Amino acid sequence: MTSDPNTRERRGYRERKTEIVHTLMKEELQWPDVPRDWAQTWTDVNLPATRPSREELQALLDGVDRCAARFAELHPQWRNDAAVALHQATMHARIACKASSMPMFLSLIRRNASVAFRTAPRFFLRR
Repeated sequence: MTSDPNTRERRGYRERKTEIVHTLMKEELQWPDVPRDWAQTWTDVNLPATRPSREELQALLDGVDRCAARFAELHPQWRNDAAVALHQATMHARIACKASSMPMFLSLIRRNASVAFRTAPRFFLRR
């Protein structure tokens, strides 16, 4: 398997994956007009060959927080759950690493120091 988007096997993957993520967000968050850009940028964060802009990544960070707030509205019993907080911090870590942004990484330290510590080698190698 290769991450080269020009190979026959990978053609159209980004678009298909974005559509899957966007549909899942709409259904699980019961949010029909959730911005498609968030799904697109999240897909790009997870593809090695893509380079979203800092602005797109910052918008995605804000989107993750808004999605978390929506999730908490729908499921108040999970509002303070450690696993949910860990998942959100892990998403922030992926975004910070893709952005190679020190402010984003410092924000991650404040959010969840253990995730930041585990992410630090990958973050600093990308800088």
